[in-house]
Amino acid sequence: MEFFDILKGESNASSRITTITIFSSLLLSYVVCVGIYRLYFSPIAKFPGPKLAALTGLYEAYFDLIPKGGGQFPFEIKRMHAKYGPIVRINPEELHIDDPEFYDTLYPTSKPYDKLQRLENRFGIPGATFSTARHDVHKIRRAAISPFFAKAKVREQTGDIQALMDTISRRLTTEYAGTGRVLNLHDVWRCFAADNIMDLMFGSPLNLHLAPEFRAPFTGAITRVTNWSHVTRYLPILGAVTDTLPPWLAKRLFPPFEPIIAYREEMSRQTATILASHHAHGARLGQTGHATVFHEMLASSLPPEELTHKRMQHESESLIGAGLETTAWTLALGSFYILHNPQIYAQLQDELYTAIPDAAQIPPWATLETLPYLTAVIRETLRMGMGVIERLVRINRNPSQPWVYHNTAIPVNVAVSMDQYHMLMNERVFPNPTTFQPERWLHDPRGPDGIHPLTHYLTVFGRGTRMCLGLNLAYSELYIGFATLIRRHRLRLVGTTVRDVAFYAENTILSPWPGTKGVRVLVESSGD
Repeated sequence: MEFFDILKGESNASSRITTITIFSSLLLSYVVCVGIYRLYFSPIAKFPGPKLAALTGLYEAYFDLIPKGGGQFPFEIKRMHAKYGPIVRINPEELHIDDPEFYDTLYPTSKPYDKLQRLENRFGIPGATFSTARHDVHKIRRAAISPFFAKAKVREQTGDIQALMDTISRRLTTEYAGTGRVLNLHDVWRCFAADNIMDLMFGSPLNLHLAPEFRAPFTGAITRVTNWSHVTRYLPILGAVTDTLPPWLAKRLFPPFEPIIAYREEMSRQTATILASHHAHGARLGQTGHATVFHEMLASSLPPEELTHKRMQHESESLIGAGLETTAWTLALGSFYILHNPQIYAQLQDELYTAIPDAAQIPPWATLETLPYLTAVIRETLRMGMGVIERLVRINRNPSQPWVYHNTAIPVNVAVSMDQYHMLMNERVFPNPTTFQPERWLHDPRGPDGIHPLTHYLTVFGRGTRMCLGLNLAYSELYIGFATLIRRHRLRLVGTTVRDVAFYAENTILSPWPGTKGVRVLVESSGD
């Protein structure tokens, strides 16, 4: 019996080895076949680019995750363009174009293009309008909320925006002016932007601008979301797991995600409050007495499946994340460059002192928009801040109208992208692109073709059917924020250099060098 047991054991072992060998051979054959297809038979095999990038997505993942802590792929794409030309294959399924004149073709205002389906869950909010891949679904979702972000609608909110800025200004006067206390303007602008968008979304401001030293955990959580964006892109299961587990357990198992989980808990609570109020009383106003984005959504013609708690929570996380961090970063970066250049600071002060003789009475947004130098400063700030700088991928599924780039047809169903870094740092459109020069926007300048105005190339908010919803809100915050800060307070940078606002990494938005302490200033005096 022992002999037969030995034979049986050897037979089982041999079977396992055979199974492993067959499986390994099949896997190797599959990998080889996929590699051959991608290199030689893919619809985009003819386009130039690194062979390794065409072969595997690990090439992109390496630059997203490893060098300098990740977020380096935009710089690698720039190197590719320098070597291979204006259109390059950057991964197995995607082409990238570096040509400002192609932007309107890729992002038109009337043609239905999709996004990549696999990126819907990169932030764990697949139900958000921003995340939606299919054009037909995106169109329905966007139509329900876009009227609330129209310029006329935002103008109705500017009184609240100015009131919030007035409160912040009083804190600068009473707590910081002449005291020698260092103020982090990035923290200030985060609180400003967060309270504005929370009021607009829920009618329930969190009063983050009252936080000690303007340091609010809520705004830090949004920053954490963007900083982890590449990790969650390649490991979307992290978001799924943290959403599934009870919050207390998720926080314990994933300590780095604790602020993000707390933020999502708050969004869930706010969403539940709105839904309960609507279902119980048919409420159409928030606690602050005005209509909100969510109340408008609930009163819209959206079907019930678009108005579930989870879908609306995803929408809130998306809109608040976008409306907070990009605006706050842009205001912080602009504040630095204004104060860093004495000539720019003095010229802006002169214009504001002339236009606003009484510092206590900041004119409305419509008036501030007419100030040429303030407008030039804001445009240059937007250009340097770049907004959302991740690639904006589009897919054309219409075989009768393929994209054509320089007489080369791009196959349908292929992902094609451009980004704000390559657009807004283009030396042909913006000479000396890394230099902050508001003067480039004065006197109605033209683009390199001599036809389009230079503003045509200011694509920071994107363009087309998926253009940023919040551009009017952002403009109102920039005008009111800068006008109030610079007119009422004399500021001086302290311990802050260009390095603290320089483009170090792409984490959905521009991220500065690790270890930066923000844009720090002294409030030397306040008032006239």
